[in-house]
Amino acid sequence: MSARVAVVIVTFRRVDVMLQTLACVLRQTTPVVRVVVVDNDGGSDQRVRAEATALSDGVHYLALAGNLGPAAGFAAGLEWLLEADDPDWVWLLDDDSPPAPTSLASCLVVAAEAQAAGLHVGAVGNRGGHFIRGLVRHDLRRVEGGWQRADFVLSDGAIVSSVAVAAAGVPRRDLFIMFEDIEFTSRIRLAGFDVLVRPTDGSTFLHMGSTADWRGYYQARNHIRVALDLRQWTWLWGWVARETGIGLHLLRERRFAGLCFRWRGALDGLLGRMGKRVDPADPRLWKRRPPKGPR
Repeated sequence: MSARVAVVIVTFRRVDVMLQTLACVLRQTTPVVRVVVVDNDGGSDQRVRAEATALSDGVHYLALAGNLGPAAGFAAGLEWLLEADDPDWVWLLDDDSPPAPTSLASCLVVAAEAQAAGLHVGAVGNRGGHFIRGLVRHDLRRVEGGWQRADFVLSDGAIVSSVAVAAAGVPRRDLFIMFEDIEFTSRIRLAGFDVLVRPTDGSTFLHMGSTADWRGYYQARNHIRVALDLRQWTWLWGWVARETGIGLHLLRERRFAGLCFRWRGALDGLLGRMGKRVDPADPRLWKRRPPKGPR
């Protein structure tokens, strides 16, 4: 019997790009049983629901209460799907990542090959990496040849086993953004499942999110908080080394706002102040460096 795959697409104020990604999902050579479009803008744009559900009867629309971040979006989508449809796998996609027609099929082939080799597969992603002496290394972005085992994979474009999600839980909503996919798939691995990176398949990753300084707040906060909560003590050393290097670079570039965001994030992470504490929609964040995208 073929695997039953459902899809979660998290979107935020990019209707046309999301529809392109959704259309690519619906044209996969391996059909999906359900697609959940999670609207992280609270349903403020009625086009999202109307145009997404018009593409297929298998598309379900789910609106969150405002911008709660990709972590909450994927968590909500996973919970809804696992209760409503009980799929074998859930495919996670950002709204700006239209997949190649055979992308899902290649994920499932890798999962089947690894399971035949005796692995307990929990996730298969396009990109991932390792923790080397506590440092996060995104060293598996373009795998040549067969699949490789990893310490984590990025959620965008990954399939996750429903069994693994039941054992490890959904992504942490209180992370909001940054490090949430590393935390989620690392937790799957720590629960006893194998995490794999597969060869590139020609999918398009538009990466339309911003690279603004405020992201450093969440990167610094979430990394240290996750290391403490999961009791991964080498990750703390990796966090210190990473933040020291980034901090020196920001000092040389005289980007003092970036330093302040990271220092504030470090303090909040130590004190457990989680959730959306820096709002990307705050216009004061864009006085000097305008955003590259709506996130």
